[in-house]
Amino acid sequence: MPRRCYIPGCKSNYDSSLKDSNNNNKCETTFSFPKCPQRLARWLNAIPRKEWTPSKSSVVCAKHFSESDVIRFHEFKTPSGEIKKVSLAYPKLCESATPRKFPNLPNYLSSDPPRTRADPEKRRENFLQCGKKVLEDFLSEDVINNFEDLLKNFKNKIPLHNWDIKACSDKLLFYGLNFDIHNGCSVIRTLMIASDLTVRVYIKNNELYEKQLNWILNLDHKLERWSQLENLISHYNTVEDFEVEVTVVDMISRGLAVISKAYTQSETNDGFLYGTQLEIIIDQLTQIVSNKRRYKPSTIIMAFILYCQSPSCYDIVRDFFILPHKRYLQSISGSLAVSPKDEHHNKNYFASIIKTLSVRELVVTLIIDEICVTSRLDYRAQTVVGYAENDSSNKDEFAKTIVAFMVCSAFGNLNEIVKLWPVNNVKGNELASMTKEVINFVQECGCEVVPVVTDNHRINRTMFKTISGNGQTFPNPKDTKKNIFLLYDLYIFLKIYGKTG
Repeated sequence: MPRRCYIPGCKSNYDSSLKDSNNNNKCETTFSFPKCPQRLARWLNAIPRKEWTPSKSSVVCAKHFSESDVIRFHEFKTPSGEIKKVSLAYPKLCESATPRKFPNLPNYLSSDPPRTRADPEKRRENFLQCGKKVLEDFLSEDVINNFEDLLKNFKNKIPLHNWDIKACSDKLLFYGLNFDIHNGCSVIRTLMIASDLTVRVYIKNNELYEKQLNWILNLDHKLERWSQLENLISHYNTVEDFEVEVTVVDMISRGLAVISKAYTQSETNDGFLYGTQLEIIIDQLTQIVSNKRRYKPSTIIMAFILYCQSPSCYDIVRDFFILPHKRYLQSISGSLAVSPKDEHHNKNYFASIIKTLSVRELVVTLIIDEICVTSRLDYRAQTVVGYAENDSSNKDEFAKTIVAFMVCSAFGNLNEIVKLWPVNNVKGNELASMTKEVINFVQECGCEVVPVVTDNHRINRTMFKTISGNGQTFPNPKDTKKNIFLLYDLYIFLKIYGKTG
């Protein structure tokens, strides 16, 4: 049996109302009186029924509440983000709900529900969302899609006071004319937009530089929005306030742009032989107009070669050209992972040097000599150097001399150090073993060692006797039919070659 409404004059859920055909035998939703004393007092004060206390079975139907007070659906968000509604089997009332509508009683007893004040955070969020929506709509409508869009809509989008227009298939020009009785007509301002939407501005026949348009355009100086065009039109509407000052740096920048285009074109022209030189010139001009020193690879390579040839000469050249500081070049060389101990890289380097030599030029002399050095440790190429590497020296003992192995072409200009060996009190047998290793290294690269030349030091004599029983010759490790001569002085070697030649 449905619960009957206790509001005076209301017949909801009574037998007579349920039998009414207009009601379709539908029961009205009812709500019990609240247990909260404050809410109960509000309900009793609003219901026009004096000296009456509700019982546990007393109810009020939904007709006496505003529809906004009745909660009939439950909202929830799915994992996909979609918000769904589900009907409640038993509708509920919101916390502020109070019966205020009494249709079967005089109108003055009913009242409209008070307007609820929205939560400040929610109002702020709604305001931000509204502003965001307005901004998104403006930005989407402000975009210039392409040059065709510009030609089609610029008259409707931009106010063009004091501007004349010339539309072409590949560009759009806005210009202003000045009429003078004595000098005739002249163009005092021009705004030219190319088909790729790049913008160029001319004031009194002087083109504005790119940096003078950075206040409104991006670095590529392409028109992207109608608001940019409107600002440009408004900004350059009068030219009295725009005096174009052409500085030396501006003139260099313009010339640099022309040379850069020439360099780009030269990259596709195989007949142009001065691409590297042109790149260095462009880099020099760039250093003049730039606030930061960022060098091109060609400039760094040239500077590094000059510095390696002569640091003093490099200092003089830096007085005339803008080149990297010596410390920068030193930092580059210090980061290179090269070392005299790296046999693989040394072999690749030496093989690349001799690959263009003729068979006659590959006949070489191996010269051995000692270099006295200061006993100390250094950090070079990410490695600590300075220790002696011969077996007869004590552990962690500093090197006092470096044995240098150098090859010289007998019939060419090849002169190259192939091995540097830091030692301390080296023995003759150790030097003999290292000499054989160097001979094998040189001949594996493609050269042929004919003589080994050194000075008449006691250790060198011991080394010769260790290698050869007679101290004069020994079989070539690569071809035992040939001999390698052991000589003490270079002029003797020259005499031998003179006689055999």
